[in-house]
Amino acid sequence: MKHFKIAAVLTVILFSMFIFPAVLQADSGDTFIVGTDSMEMKTAPEQKSSSIGYLNRGDKITIFEEKNGWGKSYFNGEEIWVALYFLFPVEDEEMESNETKETKLSNPITFFDENGEEVTVSTEWKHVKDERLLSGSTEIANQDIGKSLSDYHFIIDAGHGGIDSGAVGLNEVKEKDLNLSTAKTIAEKLEDEGAAVSMTRKDDTFISLDERVHISNSSNANVFISIHYNANEDSAAKGLSTYYSSSVTKELAEIVQSSILERVNLEDRGAKQNGYHVLQHNNKPSILIELGFVTNPSDIKVIQTADYEEKAAEGLIDGLKEYFNE
Repeated sequence: MKHFKIAAVLTVILFSMFIFPAVLQADSGDTFIVGTDSMEMKTAPEQKSSSIGYLNRGDKITIFEEKNGWGKSYFNGEEIWVALYFLFPVEDEEMESNETKETKLSNPITFFDENGEEVTVSTEWKHVKDERLLSGSTEIANQDIGKSLSDYHFIIDAGHGGIDSGAVGLNEVKEKDLNLSTAKTIAEKLEDEGAAVSMTRKDDTFISLDERVHISNSSNANVFISIHYNANEDSAAKGLSTYYSSSVTKELAEIVQSSILERVNLEDRGAKQNGYHVLQHNNKPSILIELGFVTNPSDIKVIQTADYEEKAAEGLIDGLKEYFNE
């Protein structure tokens, strides 16, 4: 009977080892690869902490500290945390071959994984003069970036459409129509720059918010840009604003806001944080631009013109070039 009990215990232990993999034990400075399709980066080593972005399967990160199943690293000069459970060691040979190409970020960023654990993630930059992520994850480019946007893929999202007219402004101007016209102008100019462009809609079609996010998350796009025009019961409200959902895209929003305003003569309402659905649930760097008020008499005279669309598009492209090349 005793031998039977011992055998039973050993069987349970062995079964558990296969069913429940051990949490990774990370040494400071070790590099790992993400082994799940999408893993959140958190601001602290716990599930309830804020999410500031996602890592994708195959992305590499360097862990500098371990805490309760979370690993700490750095991104854009800030500390982040990720769940060690989803990380796997990079082969030594690969590390040695890349050793001379990699430099670590000097400042950490805090993120949390899908289970709410705090993880520290260290990203690696490879010969990029001005560090910029080339995707919605922490995968780093291994090429020098020129002033061209030919190496990038952008998703241009014309807000509303179909049965959803968006805001209806002065003279019965419908936001959905302005959104689409401007989005097409932006897409055309980006293609002229050599960039790859995808549009969530190309005509007056209703596309749900979830579908827009799905289009972005299932793509290899570098940035998702949602185009809108604003409205307010107070007709005195006017100007241009750019929104972001997390600190990962704050700088991008600020640069785009500034660069567009260098081309158009609208009031600066600033770059602001907001949890819009297409931003909050997007695992790609994403921003939403409100290009003026359809309910303001002075704005509406300007934003309805082809000249305005051209200048706004040029300003956006200037901002993207600055962001990816500074």
